[in-house]
Amino acid sequence: ARSVEVPVAGIDLAKSAGANELFRRLRAAARTVCEYPSTGDLAAKAASRECVDETIHRAVLALDHPAFSSWYAAKTGRPVHDARLASK
Repeated sequence: ARSVEVPVAGIDLAKSAGANELFRRLRAAARTVCEYPSTGDLAAKAASRECVDETIHRAVLALDHPAFSSWYAAKTGRPVHDARLASK
């Protein structure tokens, strides 16, 4: 699987502007990894969009930052649950 490093240094994730900036960076990186098509059929775009959403979600889990996780859940409507925490 391809990966892209997303820099977070200097971003204040406790502030909305910082969270928006990181989300923008994550989305751009996910589109690169998922090869988001600029043109093409709807099925290809839908598959790529699903890949982008899942890639961002995994990045949010890996980041493990409570304030950003809450912001992400509020923005996307997708709660951030980590199976490792649920088993404790």
